[in-house]
Amino acid sequence: MVRSELYFAAVDPQAWDEFLSAEVTPRFPDGLSWYKVNGQWRGPSGKPEKLASRIMILIHADNSANREALATIGRLFQERFGYAVLQVVNPVRASDPDWTAERLDDNRQLSH
Repeated sequence: MVRSELYFAAVDPQAWDEFLSAEVTPRFPDGLSWYKVNGQWRGPSGKPEKLASRIMILIHADNSANREALATIGRLFQERFGYAVLQVVNPVRASDPDWTAERLDDNRQLSH
């Protein structure tokens, strides 16, 4: 299992909800978390620029389908809103009592 963090520039709340519903949830239907944050980055001016942001956290199997889904989410966000998406991935050990054998069987998000 891996923990992927995706860093998004904040967009209009309705546009964010629509993006989640149309692009993220269908690719990761077993769940995710996101929260609002304040970010800072060095922009084209070379000076630090503050930017309202959102971080999305997903726990998922490390497989090609999930890696492709994450890349697609980033690409679609950039195409739609003009902002690149930073992705950080770290291996984790995760468990949940709801992750029964039946639920994991043929579950792309949670199994290899």
